[in-house]
Amino acid sequence: EVVASNAEHEKDIRIFEIGDVVVPGSGCETGACSERRLGVAISHDKATLTDGLAIATAILEALGFKPVFRKTEITGLLSQRTAEIVVNDTPVGFVGEVHPQVLLKLNINKPVVVMEIKLNALLSQLASRSIFGG
Repeated sequence: EVVASNAEHEKDIRIFEIGDVVVPGSGCETGACSERRLGVAISHDKATLTDGLAIATAILEALGFKPVFRKTEITGLLSQRTAEIVVNDTPVGFVGEVHPQVLLKLNINKPVVVMEIKLNALLSQLASRSIFGG
């Protein structure tokens, strides 16, 4: 929706946002857990999965991680152009191209790549690295 509302005013869109997301979780007292996540949306005439992979790699390598990307499927994203982001054998997010049918419904005329990274998962790994000196 944010991309759609800005598409008329901007040629290239690169949106980065950090916020809390509430997800169902049996391990939480209330039955729902709050996770801090980084969300990214990129849209321009030639936006592809490669744009998202480059940003994910740059962010994670800057934090000292070596990301691995594994093919996955997520509703609303192109199945051949979507990857799970994995760090130290732990899934920490996803990156993918939005399906053209979704773009059509939102009246978006350019490709859109989205990414989400679970910052809590990265912070846990950084903390254990500090504790154990690694």
